[in-house]
Amino acid sequence: MRCKYCFYSDVSSHREDKSFGVMKEETMAALIKKTLAYVGGGTITYAFQGGEPLVAGEAFFRSFSEMVNTHNTQHSPVYYSLQTNGTLLTDSLCEYLKEQNFLVGVSLDGPRTLHDANRIFLNKKGSFDRIRQGIALLRKYDVSFNILVVLTHLTAEYMGKLRVFFENYGLDDLQFITCLEPFGVKPFSTGFAMSNDDYFEINKMLFDWYLQRNRAGKRLSIRHLDNIINTINGYRPEMCGALGYCTGQLVVEGNGNCYPCDFYCDDAHLLGNIQTDSLEEMSVGLVMQQFIEASYHVEEKCKSCSVVNLCRGGCRRERDTLNKGVLELNIYCHGRKKFFEYVLSKLNVF
Repeated sequence: MRCKYCFYSDVSSHREDKSFGVMKEETMAALIKKTLAYVGGGTITYAFQGGEPLVAGEAFFRSFSEMVNTHNTQHSPVYYSLQTNGTLLTDSLCEYLKEQNFLVGVSLDGPRTLHDANRIFLNKKGSFDRIRQGIALLRKYDVSFNILVVLTHLTAEYMGKLRVFFENYGLDDLQFITCLEPFGVKPFSTGFAMSNDDYFEINKMLFDWYLQRNRAGKRLSIRHLDNIINTINGYRPEMCGALGYCTGQLVVEGNGNCYPCDFYCDDAHLLGNIQTDSLEEMSVGLVMQQFIEASYHVEEKCKSCSVVNLCRGGCRRERDTLNKGVLELNIYCHGRKKFFEYVLSKLNVF
């Protein structure tokens, strides 16, 4: 596919090698052996994403899980997740995903006209019908899945239809993420990112729906709203963007190169290589330290904000539009503040 807003295309343009291809067996072996040894019997999650990870083929995933089983001598609880556009799912693959208890995220932006405006194939045709077929297969084999929605300026025009669409399709486990401008581009200048007003209106609509459904005993999970409720109730958010700082992930590319975040798989944030460097060295190295330390920066305006303990500044990527490591106000500061105030008023928290 050639999604018009693909953030990975922008990220890969900031490194010498634009694509590392499918991971080879020796790289896979190093990754599995080192990560299992690193957790020492603790829980580990292998999350596959891209680009489109399913272009690697079913055999790749079967080899991966077989190798994990072979080397998991300390009996670590192992979990798998996969983020996909859903167009390459097959009966055989879905059987495998069910067997291995994968959690699958499917990218679906909403009704056909909204979805097909940006999520297109190389021939410029929309992918909506193929993705519906993929979702049908996941349901056929009872594979756990959720829906990932990218919020753009077009989403605002479909606000009234989004809720109806997802309810009609019985989709009640959702994630919504903001579409961001490429690094170095002035925010809101390309026509993809939604405005601050749109940010508030869309999230207000989602929260009203979320509150109504859950208060009526009809489960609806919207990940960022789940995190907001958990934060209000005194629990630690599970989303890194809701923490207020970066925790440092281990993103491993096809050639073994490692990075601290999938938004920052560029040459400036290269931690090392899984085949030649230890996880211990990469996790405490200078690049990782600087990446995490920079995320703790709090703008003066934020310190006196009434919703700072709930907002916490938001995702680093929304505060680092130039990719210089100097964090500023979140580009959605106005919309976020207005939305958090709305949430607190609806919950009578003030």
